[in-house]
Amino acid sequence: NSDRLLIFKNNSLHRYDGSSLSQIKGVPGTTSQRSVQNVKDVFTIYFHGSLGNRTGFYLYDGVTATKISNAIEKHIAGIAAANFGSVAAWTEGNLYRAYVGTITNANYGISVTNAVLTIDVETMTWSIDPIGKSILASARLRESGQLNTYLGDSDASVFQAGLTTVFTHDTAEIPFVVETRVVYPEGSEQIVNFTRIQIIARNANGVKLEYKLYNQPEKVDEKWSSLGEVYADKSEFTFPRNNARGSGYQYRLSQSSSREPDMLVEKISTFYQPEFIPKSRSDRQ
Repeated sequence: NSDRLLIFKNNSLHRYDGSSLSQIKGVPGTTSQRSVQNVKDVFTIYFHGSLGNRTGFYLYDGVTATKISNAIEKHIAGIAAANFGSVAAWTEGNLYRAYVGTITNANYGISVTNAVLTIDVETMTWSIDPIGKSILASARLRESGQLNTYLGDSDASVFQAGLTTVFTHDTAEIPFVVETRVVYPEGSEQIVNFTRIQIIARNANGVKLEYKLYNQPEKVDEKWSSLGEVYADKSEFTFPRNNARGSGYQYRLSQSSSREPDMLVEKISTFYQPEFIPKSRSDRQ
């Protein structure tokens, strides 16, 4: 990366420039060498598994490494410790994909068999998808001038990555779930009345939209509430009056399909009114 050799240990990361070796301070190394991948010849992404909140995926940008998986922390917490050393990754254009085995987090009702975690480095958005294989390793091979990526599985089979058939379960539907972070539009102390949502998205028709409200004023929704399904490139939804009051919100988008999800959400706008409205303030975003 950046014309430097990266040297990974379990708990430390080092950089060699041809004459001197230096440790990159404050960041872990990797517990699975097969998780290390260069993306777009700019970033290096890798997995580290250990106790506490250090477990996750890290992006090295030529200077330091930053944890980039906080948005899917509930899924990261569901990765079995026994799989920390066998996370296998590959790239497809802007996408970094990592096979992490089966994810189980009973506290949040999460269960994904043979899970692949994918991040798009251009939008820095994550998706979680099941795959019909148990991936052990990846490798690249140049064929007729084209650089292709091949994956090896536990059945001693080899197949090409980047094909939609990779993410099918023998034509069974595949569920996917994406959760946003919690947002407090006026701060965690200010109660607001949420009014409506506008979503601008591509290839998202039929995607289910759910939400949770935080600090109402003291409790947090335990269950997700449905707002409906995305129906156009620009879709709008109205909060039900009996569950529209709180300080913060979180969204979840989900769908089942026989093909790999290719949804792109460009923007989610949330409209609300503060509970105590000065004369100059109205419905705002």
